[in-house]
Amino acid sequence: MFLTGDSFSPAMTAGEERMETPGDVAVMLRLAELGWGSKRIAGELGCSRRTVKRYLRQGGWASYRGRGRPSALAGLEGWLAERFRQHRGNADVVRQELAREHGIRVSLRTVERAVADLRRDLLAEARACVRFETPPGRQLQIDFGSTFVEIGAGQVVNGLVKRIADVKLVNVSDTGSLAGALRTLGDRAHSVIAR
Repeated sequence: MFLTGDSFSPAMTAGEERMETPGDVAVMLRLAELGWGSKRIAGELGCSRRTVKRYLRQGGWASYRGRGRPSALAGLEGWLAERFRQHRGNADVVRQELAREHGIRVSLRTVERAVADLRRDLLAEARACVRFETPPGRQLQIDFGSTFVEIGAGQVVNGLVKRIADVKLVNVSDTGSLAGALRTLGDRAHSVIAR
């Protein structure tokens, strides 16, 4: 597989290297076996000569290994998680406590990178639905039905309910109005009375 001038990858900026695919590296090795030099291979594949030399020296494709040095925060993952939650996602306060308690002085960005997954978890928890409950007598909760029956001489409740809900209102103040309410409610009244 050879790449033509039209299929070259975009030029990389100075000092930047891109990861070649295993197929590209196989082509590099095959061209080197055929006697091509690193400059010619790099020109053909559209990558830097340094990249070609690195893969030829390795003898094949290898995944990126990282920097090889441990993080300044290695071993403090549990402490970071606890403090990050305690301070409700404030990485700067965590950074200050890190310096005070452990003597580790790092940039704010270092702490932010270390707690990035925790921040996503906190945001998800904040957006999640939370059940809100209060002790009895602290709040009024009404599950509006389709019909309200007020029992008594006045019509105070009916007046209030009329203002906040579009429902059927029935007032029962004596035996005559009770018979009328039962006729109005029909089968629904019989199922309530049967309970």
